[in-house]
Amino acid sequence: MRQLIILFLLTVLLAPALKAAESKPAPPLIWNEAENKVSASVDDWKLDRLMKEIAKVTKWDILVEPGTDVIVSAKFEDQTSREALSRLLGAVNYAVVREPDSKPKLLVFRTNAGNATQAVKAISDEETAMEIARIANELVISVKPGTNVEALAARYGAKVVGSVPELGLYRLRFEDGEKADFAKSQLTNFPEVKGVEYNYTVAKPDSPIIAGSASASPLPFSLNPTAASTGNGVVIGLIDTAVQPLSGNMNDFLLKAIYAAGDPNTDTKSPLHGTSMAETILRAMALVAEGSNSTKILPVDVFGTRDNSSTFDLANGIYLAVKNGANVINMSLGSPVTAGYLETLIANSSAQGVLFLGAAGNEPTDSPTYPAAYSQVIAVTAANRNGDIASYANYGEFVDIVAPGSSIVVFNGKSYLVGGTSAATATSTGVASQMKASKATTEQIKQKLSQLWPRSK
Repeated sequence: MRQLIILFLLTVLLAPALKAAESKPAPPLIWNEAENKVSASVDDWKLDRLMKEIAKVTKWDILVEPGTDVIVSAKFEDQTSREALSRLLGAVNYAVVREPDSKPKLLVFRTNAGNATQAVKAISDEETAMEIARIANELVISVKPGTNVEALAARYGAKVVGSVPELGLYRLRFEDGEKADFAKSQLTNFPEVKGVEYNYTVAKPDSPIIAGSASASPLPFSLNPTAASTGNGVVIGLIDTAVQPLSGNMNDFLLKAIYAAGDPNTDTKSPLHGTSMAETILRAMALVAEGSNSTKILPVDVFGTRDNSSTFDLANGIYLAVKNGANVINMSLGSPVTAGYLETLIANSSAQGVLFLGAAGNEPTDSPTYPAAYSQVIAVTAANRNGDIASYANYGEFVDIVAPGSSIVVFNGKSYLVGGTSAATATSTGVASQMKASKATTEQIKQKLSQLWPRSK
């Protein structure tokens, strides 16, 4: 009860800080026509990508001469539209036509304005998300057994920088995006290649917020770790950052970690995201169980020292977790981009009885977040203290569960607030793991979680 009271109070008091910590980055192109101010952060964009973005933010009619293409890089703030266009389109010819009672028209051309005939459609939010997340010089290919992947990669000047041979998945890195694009168009012609996709970044979740400078008393934790009597206990695969040592006997619930993205830096003064998720899971377990408990957490680090992971790393991490006995997978992370090989892996693992829970995302949108949006995953969003979906949280139709969006963890003698759909997912995983131990099915677990935290509307 003490833990729940502290959680409630800190959720109320620190809600503004939590919202600020989860603010999303500025868009790459900001066009304020009323104030005639434009800001841009564009790095090696193709002209087509830039034109779609300008069409989106300006609502202008844009026509381009077919065959016109350049690579654009520009970074500036608060320039006039005239100066902005000069910086963005200085490598090509362009003209802005303004007529009374009609939208401005932007003509982009190589030879003359009359040849600008190809209309540009504004880029969608989904396309923007994919463009931002795409790792331009990488592909992920799926091949049949026995394929000489090294030779196939060398044919297009690429190197194999990652592999999951058991799944036939290989990560190829090229010199630049153009070579990757060309290889993608060609590799599908090889009979041994089953699929070719881009690799996409998966952003590292936000770190916990310190809840106060004063030393914190250890929060009560009533569970005692024990070995599974039959060897068939619940193992939670925590797909996240690395997990630092936990306090007290919580540490005895951790199995030996798997590092799927190289050695991490765990020597920090504050808890890593994975550390806070591990403690959140354990504290949620303690709310519904007592005494000795055989559930274990298998930390799988898919970030290493990097700020981002990728869809390939995520798939590799899930594969390694399941291979090493995980039958519940916590994914307090996500991306706006789907990957066919990732969905297939989750579907196949789910068919074998593995339970998946994923964070819906900390943006107030109904757009899908992956892997939470896959049908085999229980998608969890965050609730506020009234049981409504939190103002910062995803509310899409793919969401299955609305769970408490905050938890408290103690690290090095200080309290930290863990917030967002990450915390909601970890809390749900802790409770669901105990239902899994009682042999409940995924549908039964989903139903029971919905009853435990009913949506107010």
